[in-house]
Amino acid sequence: MSVAWFPHNERATSTSIAVMSTYVGLGIAYIINPLLVSAPVFGQVITGYQNTTESTIPSDQGPTHTYGVFNASTTSVVLNKDIMEEEIMTLIYIETGITALLLLIAVTLVPNVPPTPPSRSANATRMGYTKVFLHLIRNGFLCLLVVYTGIMIGVYSTWVVIFGIAFEHLGIEQKEAGWLGFTCLIGSSVLGFISARFSDLCSRRLKTILVIMLVIASLMFLWVSLLCSQYIDYSKEQLFASTILACAFLNGCVPLLYEQICNAAFPIPEGIIVGISGLVTMIGGIFYMLPISLVEFEDNSWLEWSLLVLCVVGCVVIMVTPQRNGRAELDVSVRVEKAYYYERLDTEQTGLLKVPENA
Repeated sequence: MSVAWFPHNERATSTSIAVMSTYVGLGIAYIINPLLVSAPVFGQVITGYQNTTESTIPSDQGPTHTYGVFNASTTSVVLNKDIMEEEIMTLIYIETGITALLLLIAVTLVPNVPPTPPSRSANATRMGYTKVFLHLIRNGFLCLLVVYTGIMIGVYSTWVVIFGIAFEHLGIEQKEAGWLGFTCLIGSSVLGFISARFSDLCSRRLKTILVIMLVIASLMFLWVSLLCSQYIDYSKEQLFASTILACAFLNGCVPLLYEQICNAAFPIPEGIIVGISGLVTMIGGIFYMLPISLVEFEDNSWLEWSLLVLCVVGCVVIMVTPQRNGRAELDVSVRVEKAYYYERLDTEQTGLLKVPENA
């Protein structure tokens, strides 16, 4: 979408708007969902059964006697389960209706492409579908970058929606976790937009910007991990501040990583390479949630430590991956040639108007 509709100096910004709107929606969900869906009410239910032992005695010595032993146990259950199911279904119906309305508007009102291509690279020939996977297999750095981007986004997207589980051992209640998630997602969306706009202005420094943001995110997640493991004195103020900063800098990398893999993959179609990364994102999120689904941990601080490791690995991946600006170089070279051509005409013929660079 960004390459088809926007020039090269606005691509990261447009990508950040599309990506960050997802996190804005998640942030709003942190506020709306608790208002529409009741919190679970846990209670103890006594269950019991009678273990009957029958003893038969000969009739000439007396009647038959039956002895019974009653065993009871308590089970923790959700008392308002039926109400929660109805409220969740109502919420899903509302979300489905909004999504269908937006999809209908997009399909009917938005054209496929603009009347004229916004850049030379937007109109460039892309690689055929049959050659894409062969090209990916041969390009190890590109595969590494795509896999890391997918795993990072999948793990982070899963972590930000389970604050109630991640910080449960610290005594963070559901409402507090909701407001923390809302603040983190909105703040990170703002920083993501700013970083994307800055990278558009300094397109050849995209790799440097990514490394700096990942280093800062690593330091913030180290702070969060030490607090969750209580290696340093714990306080809610420190937890909220460190979590918001960690989310802001890590989430700010998402649109920049999309731009990085699209630049590195050119002339592979952007839709294919981002789709492959999206598939890895889903797989990464599933495997990140799998241990929580299978094992009940007393301390969930390993969730934050895993994100710290992910940020450190990201710094290494970005540094070892060569910087490739195939799309940007194509647009810049065409613009420079046009400026030089019109400048030469102006020196030969007086009175000729000079054409802007973006003509």
